[in-house]
Amino acid sequence: MSSATLEESVILDETAGVVRILDRRVFPAQVEWVTAETPDAVARAIRDMVTQSSGPLYAATAGMALAALLRDIPHFFVTFRSRGPSYL
Repeated sequence: MSSATLEESVILDETAGVVRILDRRVFPAQVEWVTAETPDAVARAIRDMVTQSSGPLYAATAGMALAALLRDIPHFFVTFRSRGPSYL
């Protein structure tokens, strides 16, 4: 990922199971990506201001999608329906 645009500054890489976030702390002087492998890592990147402006919204959305990828969502919903909110 050598080129970057602000329009594509948050990328959910479903194949790798990660969220890639353009590091706005150094952009545009440098193009660096922060790779978040967990939803917690996405949240940490948002707190650390890796992404700015509308980026946190997109990062949070990608983090939720990553959470869905990391959990077997069909299985999760079946289990949740049978056990209720205490499952979480």
